[in-house]
Amino acid sequence: QQFIDSLINSPIQAAEQQFIDSFINSSIQIEEQQLTDNLINSSIHTEEQQLIDSLINSSIQTEEQIINNLINSSIQIEEQLLIDSLTNINDIHLTTIQLGISNLEYLINTENSSSFLDDSSTPLYFNNSYYF
Repeated sequence: QQFIDSLINSPIQAAEQQFIDSFINSSIQIEEQQLTDNLINSSIHTEEQQLIDSLINSSIQTEEQIINNLINSSIQIEEQLLIDSLTNINDIHLTTIQLGISNLEYLINTENSSSFLDDSSTPLYFNNSYYF
């Protein structure tokens, strides 16, 4: 009877053990797959975050560079305008001085030849006006 029982029980126990082993292996494989998926997803998320961060930093640097370029070009334009206006003022003063010298030369020449105050004298032109 024991021999018969062992023959009957042995395949049952073997089948039970195979079922238990396959269940354990299946659970282990599922956990391994979940760990692998988590690692992959974590890596993808980290790479996505790094890409997003680098894009944000790149955009910030680009905007800062654009702002700096605008500031520098504005400063250069203002400097050029200042230089131009100073040059124009200087040119106006030089022209005024040259006209003054020309008029003085004319006065000296006319004084030596005749009176420059009579009606026949040529009027002086200075500072957008005629002087008699």
